[in-house]
Parts: sequence; C-alpha cells; structure tokens
Amino acid sequence: MTELAVGGQSAVPTPDPIAADYLRLALRLDQVMPGFVDGYFGPAALKAEVDMAPVRPLDRLIDDAAALAARVATDVDLAARRAWLGAQLRAIEANARALRDAPAGLTGPAYLEHVGRSFDWNPERRPVELFTAARAEVDRLLPGRGPLVERLAAWEFGAGDSGRAPAAGGRLAG
Repeated sequence: MTELAVGGQSAVPTPDPIAADYLRLALRLDQVMPGFVDGYFGPAALKAEVDMAPVRPLDRLIDDAAALAARVATDVDLAARRAWLGAQLRAIEANARALRDAPAGLTGPAYLEHVGRSFDWNPERRPVELFTAARAEVDRLLPGRGPLVERLAAWEFGAGDSGRAPAAGGRLAG
C-alpha cells in the first residue's frame, strides 16, 4: 500500500508501525531541534499529524525513544534493520538529553559521550605530531606567506595553475 509523499507528487510505501513511530519521533525532535531531520520525503499525512500536534517535552521524547528501542529489540526480526534503528534511536535520545541537560552545549567527557551515542562512533584523540606533520606537508604544497585559506585560494584560482588538487590531499584526508 502507498500514500502521497510530502509535496503530493509521488507515492511512498505506507510505513509499518515501527517505522511510523520512528518517523514521528524524529519529526518531533526536529520541532525542538530544527535541522535534525535534514530532509523528509515520507508520507505527508504523518508529517501533518506531527506538525499539528503540540510540541512534546524533551523528557517525553527521551521516554518515547527508550520505549521504541525496546519494541525494536523485540519486534524487529531483521538484524540489520534492528541495528540501524537502534543506532538511530540512541542518537535521538542523546540529542533530546543534550537539549534537556545542556541547552548551551556539551563540553569535555559529556561531549565525547554525546558524539558516541549520536554517531555510533567514538572519536579518538590523535597525537599532536600527526597534525604538525600534516601542516608541514600542506605548507610544502601551498608555499607562501599568509593564512592557509588565502594560499589555497591563490593556488586554486592562480594564473598558470593546472587545476589539479595537491597530491597530499588524499593522504591528509585518509
């Protein structure tokens, strides 16, 4: 079964109850954290339902995320879907908690924990020597005086430039 998507030009599959509740939860968090949902192309009726309802308090969003995570753990048979939804729900809960507990922003260990829960990845501190070596390589590839951004612009838009990226780009990004 399908229904109209936001914009009314195409049809999308009707989400199952778990998916519908996940979409509602993400859209509700987006109401208090604009930009959390960077693009919604799902059922128009579901979006309208959330838009017309009162904004949920952060404590309720946290509870809703935990309750949906418990349902996902028991009701979703496909392991990959269960893992993906679990990670998404941890991120929703982490963001709602951060808004509630630290509306001005997180710092220190609390920030690192938030990143881990939001992205299902824990950043590692890198030795300063790594950045010193990378900066030396950039300076070698973009010689001159002044801020790096100006040297890059001069290289990128300079006369006689081949238009190719410096060879170190792949090594620094990888």
